[in-house]
Amino acid sequence: MVLDRISHNIIYEDMPQVEVLLNVCNAIYICRECSGRNALPLEEELVDLLFMLYRSPEALITWTDLAVVRPAGPLPPAGAGNEAGVGDEV
Repeated sequence: MVLDRISHNIIYEDMPQVEVLLNVCNAIYICRECSGRNALPLEEELVDLLFMLYRSPEALITWTDLAVVRPAGPLPPAGAGNEAGVGDEV
């Protein structure tokens, strides 16, 4: 049947922003290629991250949400937007 298990596939087929997941997969690939340079701990960490994202729908939605994507460009200087000196040392 065509509509069999459609509710299970929607979350994976309709992700708004997949670049984060693609970057994690590319990083895993790079770690595999650099296996002679002690990249195994980083590779394991990235694979664990990828598994965690696909096992948790809430985490997957958070990581692939379009509203979380920040515009490209430099970060604001330290202390920018600091109101009334909050956090400034005396």
